[in-house]
Amino acid sequence: MNFDTMTVGQIARMVSEKKISSGEVSKMYFERIRKEDKNFRSYITVCEEEKGEPSGRLAGVPISIKDNICMKGTLTTCASRMLEGYVSPYNAHVVDRLSSEGALITGKTNLDEFAMGSFGDNSALFQTKNPVNVNYLPGGSSSGAAASVAGGMCVAAIGSDTGGSVRIPAAFCGLCGFKPTYGAISRFGLIAYASSLDTIGIVTRNATDAKLLSSVLFGKDERDMTSYDVNIGECEIALGDIRFAFSDKDLEDAETEIAEVICRVRDLLLRAGASCVDKTLFGNAKSDNAYRVLACAEATSNLARYDGIRYGGKSGLDVLRTREELFGEEVKRRIEYGNFVLAKENFEKYFKAAADERTRVIKETEMLFEDVDVIISPLCDFSVPTYSNASSCRADRFTVAANFAGNPAISITAGRDKNNMPVSVQLMSARGCDAKLLSIAEKLEQLLLKEGAV
Repeated sequence: MNFDTMTVGQIARMVSEKKISSGEVSKMYFERIRKEDKNFRSYITVCEEEKGEPSGRLAGVPISIKDNICMKGTLTTCASRMLEGYVSPYNAHVVDRLSSEGALITGKTNLDEFAMGSFGDNSALFQTKNPVNVNYLPGGSSSGAAASVAGGMCVAAIGSDTGGSVRIPAAFCGLCGFKPTYGAISRFGLIAYASSLDTIGIVTRNATDAKLLSSVLFGKDERDMTSYDVNIGECEIALGDIRFAFSDKDLEDAETEIAEVICRVRDLLLRAGASCVDKTLFGNAKSDNAYRVLACAEATSNLARYDGIRYGGKSGLDVLRTREELFGEEVKRRIEYGNFVLAKENFEKYFKAAADERTRVIKETEMLFEDVDVIISPLCDFSVPTYSNASSCRADRFTVAANFAGNPAISITAGRDKNNMPVSVQLMSARGCDAKLLSIAEKLEQLLLKEGAV
């Protein structure tokens, strides 16, 4: 079994056809974790135990869970000293859905503390490495999720995406990262960073696997009032029939190799018969600032409960010491900024203005998708950074818009740079059009493979 290429569909098919048992799959993957994870540090907790022979669409399929998603009887730390030793008393909705279809949950993966980060270097516990090349950052906040798949220690991972936190690490690790429409997957059991932006996301090797997992995870959940039924059925659309938005403005600051890959994708679509309009949603500083205001304001509210009395902390510490000593620097920075924009004297100028800007962006986005099926853009306009040059990069320029407006977006690998690191393209579609987006991504992946681009 080639751990570096196995997919959800392949293992599910092998188990259903009795070519291999789920017990044998379990044994092989946990051996792989024991052998490889010391090099990559993707897992916080490994959940190795006897599970019998499950049944269902995902029987025996090894899937990891980001450690800000609750799993009954298992440590859930958010990669923070604040929740060190916390054991969840219940399962998140996605854990129940996966278990009901027989998935093998391999463990809980590392992340930027409380999901706050773009590069995967803000965990309070340890540093996850990028399995493609350990000298490069794995991306964040779902660093462990992506590394667990890229390192062949599972075939898919469940993470969370607030402003690109699934798509960015998937891209850095040469994988597919799918952020669904807001509400398509219940957030019950997800420890919130910014509730109106957070979305459960999926990391896989390809869009076909992302579609299969979506068919299991999508659906309304009475425990999450923001969830609703989003169609994830078959949606047949030929590449020659799609209308896509693309703008050279998105490449103005891009590194040459990145621009070349994205232009190649554009040209492949045009040669396939697709039509293009010159429009973009990206590069609006006012919208980007509004996203940060709302994200930090919501984070401040959500993290207020961690005071050593209600949640988190250690006995003997007062509230101030608990928060000062157990939150990391990035978390404290965002809380401080959130408190600033929520202060009475600043509320209208910052928070209210940001909310108004969000309303405008949603309307603009809806209007754009009246004319096109997808927006094509870079996932990032720079190559995967090393540890020394990450501070000069802004990873979420092209990713936050999907969270801000609640739209589905997906990143797929479209090429390689001179250092043989992956370069990804992002596709974004209208809210509720997840099936169409996945179908287009799937066909584009097949075209890229046919052309030898990946």
